[in-house]
Amino acid sequence: MAVSGRREEREAATDRAERVRAMFSDIAPTYDLLNRVLSLGVDGRWRAEAARSALAAVPVGGSVLDVATGTTTIFSELAPG
Repeated sequence: MAVSGRREEREAATDRAERVRAMFSDIAPTYDLLNRVLSLGVDGRWRAEAARSALAAVPVGGSVLDVATGTTTIFSELAPG
């Protein structure tokens, strides 16, 4: 019984993970536009400020790693030039 219960738990976790992946896949194409509209453009300002703060803390020749990049919109703020 215990083995069967663990298998069912793993299958349920896999199903949940698949549903979450599907949900984010559905949202991704319009996420940035909706974020911009619903925040009345504030998202761009906080993203620029976050990038400025991150870059100010980087030593000369250093790098910034965005580990939660999502749709990669902050990358343009962090990219040189």
